[in-house]
Amino acid sequence: MESRKKDASRQFAQKLLDDIKSGRIEKDCPVNHSDDFTGGMEKLHEKRFHMYLSSCGCYLMDRRLDESEEGYCG
Repeated sequence: MESRKKDASRQFAQKLLDDIKSGRIEKDCPVNHSDDFTGGMEKLHEKRFHMYLSSCGCYLMDRRLDESEEGYCG
């Protein structure tokens, strides 16, 4: 049973790699490729980001990261 799962996982992983190499899976890029962040969707994302920065959740996450011993690299 376990070897069948490993074989299936290996096959799925190989198919994923093949699709990436062949270009069937496209790179996820933002609509706007310019230096500034302008346009319809970009303005919505910018607004959501600024709302998040001023939120309680952002404050608590920053506090947890400051208190954690491991830190965050990302």
